[in-house]
Amino acid sequence: MAPHRKKFFELLADQTVAEDDRLPSTGVTLEQERALSPIFIKTPGYGTRCSTFLRFDRNGEWEFEERVFV
Repeated sequence: MAPHRKKFFELLADQTVAEDDRLPSTGVTLEQERALSPIFIKTPGYGTRCSTFLRFDRNGEWEFEERVFV
């Protein structure tokens, strides 16, 4: 795998929960806001299903890779 793809997928796999003072107020409970705050969400009934890398360059070349989580 190209190094830029690896870094991209590492970023998309981040499960860091945001600090409470950085959470939005969307109408769900604080516990739910915390659970939904990581880039990669993993809860018993909801979460990230796939991560996709898609890059186009100026020459019309492109790269695509997708990781699916079940």
